[in-house]
Amino acid sequence: MSKATLYLYVESKDALLWLCLQHADDPNQIKRPDALPVPTPPLGQMVAYVEARITELAKFPVLAEALRKPPADDIRQELYAVLDEL
Repeated sequence: MSKATLYLYVESKDALLWLCLQHADDPNQIKRPDALPVPTPPLGQMVAYVEARITELAKFPVLAEALRKPPADDIRQELYAVLDEL
């Protein structure tokens, strides 16, 4: 596909990235956009979306517990547990 053809479907590189972000972890079929070319999202919308997805998906209970409590007796074991979780 040529660049010219691609830009019939998306308004900009940001619009293409926006579509990729929205559908990267969605197992469902991608819905057809309401209008073409897909518009560039408002400033900050992608950042807010990525922050929300990270907050939703990136749960690290072992790390959170290690940060909440005093240093462990066996720091090496605690570190390995945190690294395994990550």
